Amino acid sequence: MLERIISGGQAGVERAALDVARELGVAHGGWCARGRQAEDGPIPDGYELRETATDGAAERTERNVVDATATVVFTVGPPTGAASQAIRHAEAFDRPFLHIDVEVEQDYTAIRMLREFVQIKQVRVLHVTGARESHAPEIGAWVGRILREAIQPEVERPEDRWRDHPSMGP
Repeated sequence: MLERIISGGQAGVERAALDVARELGVAHGGWCARGRQAEDGPIPDGYELRETATDGAAERTERNVVDATATVVFTVGPPTGAASQAIRHAEAFDRPFLHIDVEVEQDYTAIRMLREFVQIKQVRVLHVTGARESHAPEIGAWVGRILREAIQPEVERPEDRWRDHPSMGP
């Protein structure tokens, strides 16, 4: 069962992942660059992130991959930058990863892919990374919807809310 979501806190995919974790009551954290700097300014203190010794993406990306059971990378087109680094680190450290290209996958397919990935790989700590909001406007909102739908059943299955309802028969 998914216990924690981690990311580097950048605006876009990474911040969306932390927001969904907080919304669903899932533990969150991860490594961010020294000074808690993101492209949209300082990362707010409400995100439980630890700072690396450097101010670049390489160290935080590697630490997040190593600390996670698995990594999911959301991109618009082929992975570049830290997203590409995350995949290389996952391969080097023999960690499972899933790449979801928002230009290719429909919402329902992305939800199913991520849900099955988390279940099959028995992911307890999920590292989420990918495109920044400046490179892909609205990526954070899209990823938030996908994550929410994909992991909520791992946190609390909607059908469980009704299982013991008086109107339900045996």
